Amino acid sequence: MGSLIVGMVGVSIRGNLVVTLMPTYSATQFVQQQQQWIGVFESYGVKRVTKHEQWVKVIAHGIPTIATAEFGIEQFKEEIETFNKGIQIIRNPQ
Repeated sequence: MGSLIVGMVGVSIRGNLVVTLMPTYSATQFVQQQQQWIGVFESYGVKRVTKHEQWVKVIAHGIPTIATAEFGIEQFKEEIETFNKGIQIIRNPQ
């Protein structure tokens, strides 16, 4: 790690540190070598380091926003995952 690797460090809306790398360096390499750089972020209380994952937003129009005994948020998540193979809901819908 002798050349410039990090292009920018910022904070996401959720308060996470986001490290943007130079195009010549991969996130996989960076994460694998975290013991060499993790000390730089020690004062931020970093709990874990992960590589960026592709996220998709789903907008569902016309569904009830008030959960009922028959249909609630859990059932909505279950239906999305059942009828859309390969999609996993990471957090509760809003």
